[in-house]
Amino acid sequence: MSISNYSKDNGCKDMKYDFDHVISRKNTSCIKWDGVKAVFGTSDAIPMWIADMDMPIAKPITDAIKERMKHNIFGYPLHNPKSVVESVMYRMHKLYSWEIKPEWIILTPGIIPALYASVRAFSRPGDDIILQGPVYHPFWSAIKDNGCHISENRLLLNDDHYEINFDDLNTKFEKRDGRPPTPSRARLLILCSPHNPVGRVWTKYELTKIGEITTRNGAIIVSDEVHSELLFPNVNHVPIVSGGVKML
Repeated sequence: MSISNYSKDNGCKDMKYDFDHVISRKNTSCIKWDGVKAVFGTSDAIPMWIADMDMPIAKPITDAIKERMKHNIFGYPLHNPKSVVESVMYRMHKLYSWEIKPEWIILTPGIIPALYASVRAFSRPGDDIILQGPVYHPFWSAIKDNGCHISENRLLLNDDHYEINFDDLNTKFEKRDGRPPTPSRARLLILCSPHNPVGRVWTKYELTKIGEITTRNGAIIVSDEVHSELLFPNVNHVPIVSGGVKML
């Protein structure tokens, strides 16, 4: 099926949202609201510590769930349902002109399980994995819980603007501890793009430079791009492997 003539909007583009209607989520086993005291030691706090929206899910999604529930049997689903794969392909093409193949898509239960699986698949215990802190906290545990070492390429704060320290990034691949530099002991770089929590949307130049340094040293980039659509107007996200970023 051609992506160019394939549409999955289902009327969503015309949907209106009411952002002023407050829906109470307290006493619903909600970690965001019912877990405030456990996290902060007091219930008198605004829980801005977790990415959990307080707005209702889009109607086409709830409609699809209700329709599926009518079957009344919830067995094991197909690994990569055709409709989901086609929706992902369409979305990537529509937003980023990125043509991807169905066999590139692997579904996971979520971002964190995907991070853990990536570390286990592409590194060995004792390897270095590069992070660009300050960064989303499960990145750190995904590395440590799999027996690897964190090599922090900490971001630079210049005039309230975070930047990548490319000189330091290069040093993360240098020979040390008597180990050969190729393949580098640093097996992975976990990239957050756009970056959580500093809010930077990396430019094509920055992404290209990261790609060149990493691939030149025989390492792999694992890129978390979950915030790619939460952008200010006139700001564009570039997927690091979309074809718009040239790497070695």
